[in-house]
Amino acid sequence: MTAETAKFDPHLASPDSSILVVIDLQERLLPLIHDVESVVANACKLMRIADIFEVPVLLTEQYPQGLGPSAPPVRETFDALQTEKHFFTKDSFSCNLEATFLDRLVELDREMTQKQSRLVVDDGLNPRPIDVIVAGIECHVCVLQTVMGLLPLGYYVRVCHDCVGSRSAANKEWALRSMLHMGATVASFESVAFEWARDKNHPRFRTLNKILKE
Repeated sequence: MTAETAKFDPHLASPDSSILVVIDLQERLLPLIHDVESVVANACKLMRIADIFEVPVLLTEQYPQGLGPSAPPVRETFDALQTEKHFFTKDSFSCNLEATFLDRLVELDREMTQKQSRLVVDDGLNPRPIDVIVAGIECHVCVLQTVMGLLPLGYYVRVCHDCVGSRSAANKEWALRSMLHMGATVASFESVAFEWARDKNHPRFRTLNKILKE
C-alpha cells in the first residue's frame, strides 16, 4: 500500500489491524498544555478501550531525564494493560526517528497483516491497511512530526483530536488542519471506539459503554 492509497481509502478501523500510539504525556509538560485534564482523561480512556479490544499500545517519553516520566495516571493505565504494549524513550521529536519504535511498529504491522481477516478489493484479495491511532502532546511538534513520518509509510493515520494537546489552542488547531491536509483522519476517541465495536452486539460493548460513561 502506498501513501496515496492510504489517503483515499476510507474504511472503518478494526481491532485486528489497529495500533495505538500515545506520545509524551509527561508530568513536566502537562501543566503547560491547554485543556490538559480532558486530554489526559481521554487518552487514558482510549488506552483502556484499546485494552478491551486487544489493540497494541505503544507509549513514548521525550527526553525523560529533563521532562520527567509519564504522568502517574498515564503510566498507571499503561502498566495495567493486558494487551500487547511497548514503551520507548526518545530524543527526536518524531517517534519514527527512534529506531526501536519504528522496528516494533513495522513488526506489529507484519504480524497483523499475516493474521487479519482479508477483504475482497476489486478482483483480488488484499489485507486491510494498518490504522495507527495517535494521542499525546504536543500536537504541533511531536504528534505532527510523527504523523508526517507515518503517512509516507502507507499507514492510515487517525489522530484523536480530544486526546492531543498543545500549549495553545491555536497551535493544536493548525496542527490538526495540517495533518488533515496531509491525508490523516481526525476523529474523536469515541468514534474510534465505536468503529472497533461495529455494533451493540459486540461481546465487549457493555464494557466499552461503561468506560465512555465515566
